[in-house]
Amino acid sequence: MKCALDKRWALASWLSVAVFLLPCGCRGRSSSRDPEVEPDSVLLITLDTTRADALGCYGGPPWATPILDEIARTGVRFAQARATSPVTLPSHASVFTGQYPFEHGVRDNGSFELPQQAQTIAERFRDRGHRTAAVPAALVVDRSFGLAQGFEDYFDPPPRRADPAESERSCEEVVDVAVEWLNALPESDRFFLWAHFFDAHSPYTPPKDLQAAHAVPDDSGARPARKHEQGHLYQLEVAAVDRAIGRLLTALDRFGGPGRVFTIVAGDHGEGLGDHGEATHSSLLYDSMLRVPLLIRHDRLPAGMVIGDFVSLVDIVPTLCEFSGLSAQGTSGISLVARMHGEKLIRPDPIYAETCATWFSYGWTPLYALLEDPWKVIVGKDAEVFDVVSDPQENNDLRDARAELVATSRARLAEMGERTATPTRRAVSPEEEAALGELGYRVDDRTAARDGGVTPGWIPAAALTPQEGLRNQRRYARANQMWRQGQKEQGIAALLELLKEEPENAHYLATAGSVLINEGRTPEALEYLKRALHLNEDRELRGTLVQCLSQLGRTAEAVEEAQRAVESHPSFLPLRLSLSRLLIETGREDEAVVHLEHYLANFQGDEGARRAASALLLRAREGQRK
Repeated sequence: MKCALDKRWALASWLSVAVFLLPCGCRGRSSSRDPEVEPDSVLLITLDTTRADALGCYGGPPWATPILDEIARTGVRFAQARATSPVTLPSHASVFTGQYPFEHGVRDNGSFELPQQAQTIAERFRDRGHRTAAVPAALVVDRSFGLAQGFEDYFDPPPRRADPAESERSCEEVVDVAVEWLNALPESDRFFLWAHFFDAHSPYTPPKDLQAAHAVPDDSGARPARKHEQGHLYQLEVAAVDRAIGRLLTALDRFGGPGRVFTIVAGDHGEGLGDHGEATHSSLLYDSMLRVPLLIRHDRLPAGMVIGDFVSLVDIVPTLCEFSGLSAQGTSGISLVARMHGEKLIRPDPIYAETCATWFSYGWTPLYALLEDPWKVIVGKDAEVFDVVSDPQENNDLRDARAELVATSRARLAEMGERTATPTRRAVSPEEEAALGELGYRVDDRTAARDGGVTPGWIPAAALTPQEGLRNQRRYARANQMWRQGQKEQGIAALLELLKEEPENAHYLATAGSVLINEGRTPEALEYLKRALHLNEDRELRGTLVQCLSQLGRTAEAVEEAQRAVESHPSFLPLRLSLSRLLIETGREDEAVVHLEHYLANFQGDEGARRAASALLLRAREGQRK
């Protein structure tokens, strides 16, 4: 179980993973391009926060990933796959829709959701007659963010309790749920199953048996000791996921194994591990964050094939659609089927990636990247140009020698901006706006831009760059370390001092509110929470505000805020649970019963949590009878 305080103080935004797809028909059976062919089953595995070189087949330690390496050995490995974002929810939305973040509208974790009009790959397979199920491992991709479209069963992780880490499933728990679902299916059924593994996300706490079996290797002082140790713990987390996946693959045997089930493995994004000054992910667009594993295995695919062309996670949907005889209308990627048949890959436009979490969570400038073999151009206030084939570590910036690439990239980004979707996001209510106004905060051009309308290439005039912001994040990390070592007042003081320099950093504001509540300084916490919500609407932050108001004895306000939150985020079940408790406390059991019945009708997670909610419903019904 990961530490709750570390989760709250984590340097990076959440993060996550995805992948896909399929090929030609090399070994028997009818052509994959025949629309009459019945599509085989699909197991989609997304490895959250997993950089490509964490796998042995991509240059990582061979002992760490024997299961995934075997998939690569017997299937197809894409050596140059890129995520669309170093952030979990936007990346997964791209995997499911085949669209870039500015097209599907999900630009960050927490305050965005995939709109209903989007069409997911699960919907395409469900409409074809496949059984569909999802086992997300973390709250950041639960059903309330719109990813459940097309899934008959969507097994949300357990709701947040006293320990926030309990909203996360371990890799073994993910496999338990997935295998149970598979075992309940008739062998004749075709299915689309998504399994999400979150273990490699910071903080890194791998199983003790793996730590005992694989001690930190001697690095002879080649890098700072802590960085080396953290990188090893991260690698052990990936090893734990690999081990669990082996058990999941065994469950495919009764459905025909590799002969009838496509196994697709992809990382949603990588992890910095100190490269280019980023410890985790979300702020930069170097390949430690964007280059991800992408593996596909099926008996109809060439064994051991390695494809070196640049590909994107948006290519998953169109590839799978062509292979399965489904329509890929509305996607922006390209099908890779022809390439897996040995034909030349023709891509009409560069691959695109972005990070807008820098803007929505921190108030720093967004970054955008375009990749066209062998070049990668990163555009922010300034620009960087790398030949990522000959310089994979991106140490040699060629922008002065390749000024024409920078100019062309800025023009292409401007053209893409015309396709920017209106995001699905909750607006600040007039009451909240008035309350924030009393605190000296108003909606101006800068905060309005955080409502989501960021077009590719847009750069705010007055904002820190991500590199500048990361320097402050290292101060944030030191404050976190003080907190963990028991120097709580010093840690809080360091955080509040940092907020003087970044008063519009929603992440720091939210953290300040949370830790002040934990320290019993609830009146102070209220101001920081409201300021954070003004800058970045977030459902979990809404729940923290409800908690804060309740602890202050402002129960009526807490109920009103919880009701608004449920109206804005109706599918986020923990908010309904919080509201129900408040309604029972204020003698409004009739209303509590309605919310608890909705909760139990839609909850598919931990049985312990279900029993607790059932007990609360019983209490509410008893209150009705009095």
